Amino acid sequence: MRKFLVGKYVLTGGPCTGKTTVLQFLAGEGFQIVPEAARLIIETEQIKGGKLFPWIDTDAFQREVLRKQLEMESRIKSSVVFLDRGVPDGIAWYRLYGIDPPEELIQASKGRYDKVFLMSLLPNYKTDASRKEDPETAEMIHQFIKETYLEFDYEIIEVPHLDVSARIKFIKDNIQK
Repeated sequence: MRKFLVGKYVLTGGPCTGKTTVLQFLAGEGFQIVPEAARLIIETEQIKGGKLFPWIDTDAFQREVLRKQLEMESRIKSSVVFLDRGVPDGIAWYRLYGIDPPEELIQASKGRYDKVFLMSLLPNYKTDASRKEDPETAEMIHQFIKETYLEFDYEIIEVPHLDVSARIKFIKDNIQK
């Protein structure tokens, strides 16, 4: 049986990089995962007919994402956990919209995670009810995310475009003892 380094591992990247699919498979293998806070908020707002969306009020939305992310991270029980995005992702979204991120987000972004896996953009980009960005915007977000994690001195491991099982093997190989 493989042994893995204890840690919090972020899977991140622009929209449509396969993060959620890989995380679902990792969960199926028994790993604890933390879902994407932004997607949970968007889906909840859509169901209740709310108005807290990034395309309506980026600042209010990102502040709620931070609150939800910190809440979910406070419930981590496993010694090895994978997160669908991390706190610094919020800074990238602020930058996309040309807004200065709040100090609480900047402070919360420091030293939280052990490794960051940057998932490569998939060639078959699709929008959905929660993902409204066009491919060009997705690429910009991807670059802002990479730059943000580097600014905060995170170790970034770029995950190439592979099939799901190969991506999972790649990730596991990078956290193996």
